[in-house]
Amino acid sequence: MKKYNVTQHAVNRCVERLNKKADNAKAHLNDLMQTAYFNGVVADSKGKRKVYDHIKSRTRILVNETDDTIITVYKFPELPEVETPTIKLSEVPTFLSEKVAKVVQRELERFESNERKIERKNTLTIAELRIELAEIDYRLLRARSEAKIMSLKARKSAVEMRIDELNNEIIEVKREKSIIAKGVAAYL
Repeated sequence: MKKYNVTQHAVNRCVERLNKKADNAKAHLNDLMQTAYFNGVVADSKGKRKVYDHIKSRTRILVNETDDTIITVYKFPELPEVETPTIKLSEVPTFLSEKVAKVVQRELERFESNERKIERKNTLTIAELRIELAEIDYRLLRARSEAKIMSLKARKSAVEMRIDELNNEIIEVKREKSIIAKGVAAYL
């Protein structure tokens, strides 16, 4: 724990501004300095001063830059209590709810467009893979070598797995769209 020297002026200001007894002022200022945050340096005609803020007690302390002596102390000004307004849904202006509805509708349309793109892309890829499956079946019928047959069967299995993945992706996108559409319908 670092000990700071305290000027008589700082003791007087601690008594005046922080309502502490003169006997305890030095100890109190040293305690505040242990958890105060450095906030910068200010310069005046008497030299440079380090500024520390103790947030919890809402206190600012000025310390001499050269010898770490506490020069003075200030109390932050008290802020007026401000009540946060509570807005009922019935009080929301209609133009605001219309704007929110437009944004929600736009997001749903964007998601539907994305769904159509994914479905079209996957459907085309599935069609190409089915053509490849037909070619593999043709080659299987013509193949005589056991190694060739095994390799074609492995390729056929891989293509069938990829077709299943693409179909599952389409199903998942449609499921997400139905969930979002239900949410939008509930909102609108």
